[in-house]
Amino acid sequence: MYSGFCRMTKIAHHLNVFCLIRKREFFSSLEGSTFCPIRGKSWIGQLFKSSKSDPDFCTKKGFDSKRLLCNNGFENQKRIFLLSSLDEEVKRRYAIVIEKLGGGLSVEFSDEVQYLICGNIFRNEKLLASMACGLFILRPEYIDECEKAGKWLEPEAFEWGNPAFLEKHHFSNEKTEALAVACRRWRLKIGIAKPKKKAFFGWNVVLYCNRRRSIDIGRIISFGGGAAVLRDDVELADCFTHALVERSKFWNDKEIDTLVKRRLKCFNMDFIANFLIVENIVEEDYLHRDYAQRLSRID
Repeated sequence: MYSGFCRMTKIAHHLNVFCLIRKREFFSSLEGSTFCPIRGKSWIGQLFKSSKSDPDFCTKKGFDSKRLLCNNGFENQKRIFLLSSLDEEVKRRYAIVIEKLGGGLSVEFSDEVQYLICGNIFRNEKLLASMACGLFILRPEYIDECEKAGKWLEPEAFEWGNPAFLEKHHFSNEKTEALAVACRRWRLKIGIAKPKKKAFFGWNVVLYCNRRRSIDIGRIISFGGGAAVLRDDVELADCFTHALVERSKFWNDKEIDTLVKRRLKCFNMDFIANFLIVENIVEEDYLHRDYAQRLSRID
């Protein structure tokens, strides 16, 4: 019994060390990304302070998201997993299985993650970021079956959006089923693109919201190949392609007029999720109400 206890203690120690390393790697990766909440306002200000005087400023300073093409070429790479919507006990067991099979586990979303294992389908940051990157979004049975086989299996059959699974599984509502379908659709869409562009490739987004929300939504956009900054930190520049607004209190009529003049499309914050979930989305149907009203008066 004592030897068994020592073995479990050793496993727990290794898992904790591994998680700490992954967390440090995650924040280090943010330091080099286009969206970087930990650098603070001064860095953002430096990036955009001369945007009006130099028409090529956005591209020169790294705001061009062409560098954020999908880099998920999984061949001959160590398989890195992220877990979501699972009990802690299940997470601990899966961590042991993944390590035993030669894989790795990340505690936060990062560019290294290749597979998301979801106990349930929820519209959260991990899921949306995984969709935007075109990752495999799998059911927990994948790890169970790999453990039984003693090797990595082909993941397609275990996708939440696999057609065979959809035929026999009863989802709680249509929105959840649509979310599952979208997971596989983006994986296939990004996978066949040449080059493999992520979902938000070419998006340069200005955010009208509080700082906490800007960090959450900014991570999804950044990992999806785009770039996002808080409106309070920048001057409007021609390189912006989209504006996302949390509530009307974050802008005024003068600001809306400026955006309309620039033909910069403005949406509610939920547009990020809708863009990923709704197939063949019609952007005009999701314009922010204030912006749509202003636009209609001009047209």
